[in-house]
Amino acid sequence: MVAAVVELKDNLTNIRDVQLEKVQVNVSAASLEKRAAERRMIEPSVKISNVLYVIGFTTENKELITLQGISESSFYNATNNAALTLARKILGIAQAYSSELADYGIGTAEIASLETAIKDYHTLIAKPMDTIGEKTENN
Repeated sequence: MVAAVVELKDNLTNIRDVQLEKVQVNVSAASLEKRAAERRMIEPSVKISNVLYVIGFTTENKELITLQGISESSFYNATNNAALTLARKILGIAQAYSSELADYGIGTAEIASLETAIKDYHTLIAKPMDTIGEKTENN
């Protein structure tokens, strides 16, 4: 009886593994690339916005205090364009407060990296529209 239970558990594990593989295969390379680009944009955006909020709180800067509560969920719950707009807003503020950010360990390289990540993400989310435009022109 014990052997049968162990065999059943092994079979269930194998079934789950096969199901996971099928799901992973169904995710297109473009989707994976988009997710990676999105993550490269979101992580520094959240980090920088949190530091900007701290700067705003300590200096009573109302513009920076409005960045309170920006989290990864703020991006993931938004449309592609809204997430892009939010990241661009954070980038613009970060560029304006780059010297203050340096005091908190965020240098110009991190700000430039965010700018590159935003451009990369924009390029990826624009691709489907470019393809639709190409198909329309060819017909």
